[in-house]
Amino acid sequence: MGKQAISSVSTAFAANICHRIATSHDVEDCGRLELDSHADSPVVGNGAVIVRKTGRQVSVKGFADEIGRPISVPVVDALLTYCCEFTGEMRLCMIRNALHVPSMNNHLIPPFMMRLAGLEVNECAKFLAKSPGMHHHSVYFPSMKYRIPLSLSGITSYIPTQVPTKDEIEQLEVLELTPQFDSWNPHSKVYQDQEDSMMDYKGELKEPTKKANHLISSTALGNINANVHCVSNVIDRALDPVLLAEDLMHRRYCSNVESESFGQSLHNISSIRTSKKQ
Repeated sequence: MGKQAISSVSTAFAANICHRIATSHDVEDCGRLELDSHADSPVVGNGAVIVRKTGRQVSVKGFADEIGRPISVPVVDALLTYCCEFTGEMRLCMIRNALHVPSMNNHLIPPFMMRLAGLEVNECAKFLAKSPGMHHHSVYFPSMKYRIPLSLSGITSYIPTQVPTKDEIEQLEVLELTPQFDSWNPHSKVYQDQEDSMMDYKGELKEPTKKANHLISSTALGNINANVHCVSNVIDRALDPVLLAEDLMHRRYCSNVESESFGQSLHNISSIRTSKKQ
């Protein structure tokens, strides 16, 4: 097998990791999985059980060896144990494509990745909600009909976790907290393109179409080199004759341009809408 390419994390994320390592001496501040929207990728620290080593590494500029070179951090799949403080029920939490930093006492996970995995993440604390419910400040697993209530440390939401035992790994049900991809690229433009495609050129939410919207991952279900393309909002509307006609008609009225200046082509495109309604 050839040597794996080493990617890097953002400067802000590297600084965040270094800060957390520096404060990991606090014994009371450990054993939790924090929801961190500033994290590029999940990070598992001390106590996580590694179940797969991906062979990939990430360069973290905040770390340095004896001669000042950035240190490479391995990317792994890991398990943590969750125990509900109310019922005592226990589950295993699987976190994939995580940076392994044993010198950290806590663990980090981006809520974006959790939502990408199909989880319903609500970070609004119940006491801040106008009409509080069980769905507030919780993570819900629709496929398993299971909910984890979140806890607060200061203003940081987290899932209380502990080191999995051998018996727990063999017996407990596994909750997938992240997408089941072989690799993860947090810097992919595909997510921005999909978000932009939700809005029209006026900055308003596009009307839903009959064609279902399918979420596209940056790695195309695990393959970071897969040819996955998400058409931008402007191109998407330009390729649809009905949407293009609507946009042109709107611009015509907004700019007070005479309808004749658009020529016969606009009339032909607009007729598609008429024919579909009949």
